Amino acid sequence: MNNKQKTIFLDIDGTLFKHKGNLHRMITEEPVVLDGVVEQFLQWRKDGHYIVLTTARAEGTRRITEAQLLGHGVFFDQLIMGLSNGPRILINDTKPDGMETASAHSILRDGGISEIEI
Repeated sequence: MNNKQKTIFLDIDGTLFKHKGNLHRMITEEPVVLDGVVEQFLQWRKDGHYIVLTTARAEGTRRITEAQLLGHGVFFDQLIMGLSNGPRILINDTKPDGMETASAHSILRDGGISEIEI
């Protein structure tokens, strides 16, 4: 991919925060930010990328989720809530010049994102 602004989609629990196992624990216990998350977000912001967070957390937990994220230095441009906890599929078109416009990374739960290169 090239150096143009990218839109980065990230899950929250198990990707940015340590997964707690259930929604009640996710919203009542203090989140643990995984290794490299804040540093990676700072770099992506510096590079001008647009960050969209996705989660299966219920829409009714939006305020606490936003407070948790922002309180730990995890900033974002958009937050999409209430998704299923099943697979997420990204479909996008290829540019007329042949540039691919979609890629995906599946990482180990609670493994952090420090090794992700976009």
